[in-house]
Amino acid sequence: MCKHGTDKQITIRQTITVDACLADLVVALNDVGVQTVNCCCGHGDGSGSVIIRPSSIQRALSIGYEVIMGAGDQYPWIKLPAPMPHELLRARRKKAGLGLNETARARGMSAAYLSDIERGRRRIPDDLIFAPQPIPLPSPDTRIGT
Repeated sequence: MCKHGTDKQITIRQTITVDACLADLVVALNDVGVQTVNCCCGHGDGSGSVIIRPSSIQRALSIGYEVIMGAGDQYPWIKLPAPMPHELLRARRKKAGLGLNETARARGMSAAYLSDIERGRRRIPDDLIFAPQPIPLPSPDTRIGT
């Protein structure tokens, strides 16, 4: 049950019930290939988590999530609060000091398309997430801000 007292049914591989406040995050994680096992919002005590399959650790890390595996844990988990995957992509680009236009150009897409991805309006393409470097740096001869 959600800390707000509501659950929500979502369909990923099957219909499941999750805390309503985590439903969008659980769907988004599964959409980008991070398979979830269970989740709990913490019901107001701040100890929420989304439990993921061990086979999804590298995907979660490549997006920018912190993955935790305790000594007695059977499954790894992502600590909450956790941003949506598209928010992490945008944050990584900005942290690298890259503009939208040069990043889009380096990825071979329009700036409008990348902007829609970063705003959660379009699905994140697998090659953008699972590349060795999720937000590619421009080549050394590319000038930032051009």
